[in-house]
Amino acid sequence: MVVGGGTSGAPAGIAAAKSGAKTLVIEYLHELGGVGTVGLIANYWYGRRTGFTQYVEQYVKSGPNGWNAAEKAEWLRRELTRSGAEIWFGVLGCGVLCDAGQVRGVVVATPQGRGAVLATTVIDATGNCDVAAWAGAPTEYSVSDRGSLNVQIAGFPERPLKKSYVNTCYTMVDDTDVLDVWHLMVWKTDRSEQAVGVRRGQLVDSRERRRVVGDYTLTVEDLLSGRTFPDTISQHYSNFDAAAFPDSRVLLVSDAKGPCFHADLPYRCLLPKALDGLLVVGLGASAQRDAMTLIRMQPDLQNQGYAAGVAAAAAVKLGGHTRRIDLKAVQQQLISEGVLDERIATDKDSFPLSLKEVRRAVEKLNTADNRERLSALAVVLAHGPQAISSVAETVPRSARRHGANSSTRECWASSAMRRAFRR
Repeated sequence: MVVGGGTSGAPAGIAAAKSGAKTLVIEYLHELGGVGTVGLIANYWYGRRTGFTQYVEQYVKSGPNGWNAAEKAEWLRRELTRSGAEIWFGVLGCGVLCDAGQVRGVVVATPQGRGAVLATTVIDATGNCDVAAWAGAPTEYSVSDRGSLNVQIAGFPERPLKKSYVNTCYTMVDDTDVLDVWHLMVWKTDRSEQAVGVRRGQLVDSRERRRVVGDYTLTVEDLLSGRTFPDTISQHYSNFDAAAFPDSRVLLVSDAKGPCFHADLPYRCLLPKALDGLLVVGLGASAQRDAMTLIRMQPDLQNQGYAAGVAAAAAVKLGGHTRRIDLKAVQQQLISEGVLDERIATDKDSFPLSLKEVRRAVEKLNTADNRERLSALAVVLAHGPQAISSVAETVPRSARRHGANSSTRECWASSAMRRAFRR
């Protein structure tokens, strides 16, 4: 069962059905595709145009101003039904059935009333990790380690006739708060009625939402240092497309809207802690809030959803045990379909880096190249003790001559690194 038929949800349903699983997709609106259709962001920013995304582009053609939103929504509907999936429109997930940490289904509100849908495996594609939150999974939203509330800017688009790209960015909103969303919709409706022939959209285009705390949380340091994982499930490419002040130590040093990076996302980021039978995709996946600004591009989330659908179908055969699947077999299927690169099959965790690599990063802290400096900072921050030890080896001869002990040398090294960061 897929809860939410948006950017990741619709592809997840297609993949699960094609993989042989009996599949139901529920969507509270009456169109599929999420921000790329009903959200009127009918154009890509960055992202990898491979795998399922490349397949979509064969049928939904894009012009200079992107694709036709209604056409893509209808293509997704047809593709789901052709794959054998069932779709319920106008249906809202509003609860979860959970038995000793195993998700067994979802409570739904339909035009015919409330009920429950039993499912062996559930994909949470709500964008707010709603299903995971209902089941008691720990979540995060916007508040930094320093306690400051910092939400990325969102928008609620108008929907002019014959126009599919209306990218707005003017307000903050909490998608988990019904009153907050309602207030924005009423305000936008009042403004839209003042313009003849202009309707409002149906979906709030928020760039930041509630995220689940998974078996692993992807960090900014992972992204900048090009960390690889043995369980990569999706690949991403973008700059840090932040619409707010960053929280990450690295991005506080240098411009968050800087260069682009390739990044891998491990399967563990889709697995909510202490819950089985549930995968969380899209903006609700487990990542630091600044890391999410790089991994939330539509092309990549389409591929991520497709990959999650393949994994969920594999879990169905094991009674819904999402951690017991043969992930290498899933990766091989995704490689054969172009969703993942061939290297993923043999990748290992590249962390911790060798002392030689850490030393090389320390040497690059003062480089003029912003991209190299960001990567070097990420490595240093992810390998603090080794980095300090490496810098300590460069302690001035005068300090050595006067018999500076290891503690003194490390203090000097820490000061040297702080000076490099300030530069």
